[in-house]
Amino acid sequence: MRAFALVAICLAACAPTPRQPEPWAAAVEKPKPKPPDLTNLFPPKDRVTVEIVDDHLLDSDVLPGGNLATYRRGAKSWQLFVVATKSAEAAAILLLDYKTTLTDPKYNGAFGAYVGAAGSTPIFVLQKSSYLAGIAGLNEKDADPVAREFAARIR
Repeated sequence: MRAFALVAICLAACAPTPRQPEPWAAAVEKPKPKPPDLTNLFPPKDRVTVEIVDDHLLDSDVLPGGNLATYRRGAKSWQLFVVATKSAEAAAILLLDYKTTLTDPKYNGAFGAYVGAAGSTPIFVLQKSSYLAGIAGLNEKDADPVAREFAARIR
């Protein structure tokens, strides 16, 4: 029995200790993946530009990176935006998080969307599948038909 205990102690003492991570490794952030190019989701009519924003879409601390399209018809201009998430649940959580940043958000039951404002810019935001999508710059009445066309393109 003594021999067994002595062998167990020797083996425990001789076992390699787990490697500790280098202190600098924890401080280095992994780069965030670039948002996918979702240009095909934006209606082409009246579209001026489409850009991929790496982070803080619409200058929001809540929104990650995504795609932002600018539209112009006459003197009126607006933006459509879309963020791809990992799942429908993640998109729904992002919708609720973004809603809290809007001024006077109200629920639009026809879309399951929220309408509010970011600063002085009207925002219409909805979740469809694993995407968060929205319209910035149009009031609710003008945003409704644009949102219907946009949501139909998102699968």
